[in-house]
Amino acid sequence: MQEFVLDYDWLTLLSNWIYIWWHWPVIIVVAVWLFVYQPLTYRRYRDAFVLSGAVGLVFFAAMPVAPPRIADPDIVDTIALHSSEYRSYETPAFVNRYAAFPSLHFAWNLLAAMAVFFGTRNRILRAGAVGSPAVVLLAIVVTGNHFLLDAVAGAALALLALLVAQRLVLIPAPAPAAVRVAPRSD
Repeated sequence: MQEFVLDYDWLTLLSNWIYIWWHWPVIIVVAVWLFVYQPLTYRRYRDAFVLSGAVGLVFFAAMPVAPPRIADPDIVDTIALHSSEYRSYETPAFVNRYAAFPSLHFAWNLLAAMAVFFGTRNRILRAGAVGSPAVVLLAIVVTGNHFLLDAVAGAALALLALLVAQRLVLIPAPAPAAVRVAPRSD
């Protein structure tokens, strides 16, 4: 897939743009929307993000897997070659450029897309939610950052985390303890 895209500068730049700007900005917008308009749903998806991120960290620490751009010398890192935004947007102090499995880029986009799809009846937003994971899948592969297997593992992780988070939401939050005010002794 990357070979085809590299023949077209505009496709390479579009793939880079999607990889960079379709991640945190989309997650933040969806999170704010859920927080404001659907607090219970926000809690479920927030928990799924945290759970999948924690499991992803365990994978990254226990089983470091190189992304395609490092594992195969024929695969190009299109982000490094054609994009200066990424270096300013995600500083090296906060990014593991070598973590590939599972793809949290794909997992978290899938979670955001599901939240939008199930959280609205707006046909345009729902169509965008259906298309978003496919667009991100193409971008993460074409930029040389993930294999297809990384995305499959990310999807499985996201869905499992959402299932666990759903169970957590069904458990009611503990009621706050009653506050006792002692009578004043003057």
